[in-house]
Amino acid sequence: MTKKLCAVMLLSCLSFGVAQAEIPKSNGEIILDMVSAYERTAGNPPSTDLNDYTSAASLLSLYAGTEGTARYYGMLAAISSSQAKSQPEKASFAIFMDILCVPDNLSAGQKVRVLKNYLERNPEKWSNPHYDLVLNSLTETYPCEK
Repeated sequence: MTKKLCAVMLLSCLSFGVAQAEIPKSNGEIILDMVSAYERTAGNPPSTDLNDYTSAASLLSLYAGTEGTARYYGMLAAISSSQAKSQPEKASFAIFMDILCVPDNLSAGQKVRVLKNYLERNPEKWSNPHYDLVLNSLTETYPCEK
């Protein structure tokens, strides 16, 4: 009887442990967590949790890296195009193969809102890569004029 009781208790504990295991978050959920941390750091009063500042910095780094890479490849595409050779003033760093035209003067808060709004409107895309979510939020919000 004691062995059966111990076995039942052990199975109960193991089942509870499995039920409590976290399901991995999607990239969209991870980014939204970073957005929430950013908002807490910009709040009134601002957060005093160092983890919020670390997450906010990671979010801004993700954004800057994605935008910087897009601008770099856009510059290469513009330089290699015949239009850029004949009209160098059209070779803009702000064009990523004619799909990315982000204003240079966006604040960090505006960038975070663009990303948050995109993610809230597109939960079906949350499993996409981080950089893809950032780039798509930019191209949807700031399309280039044709």
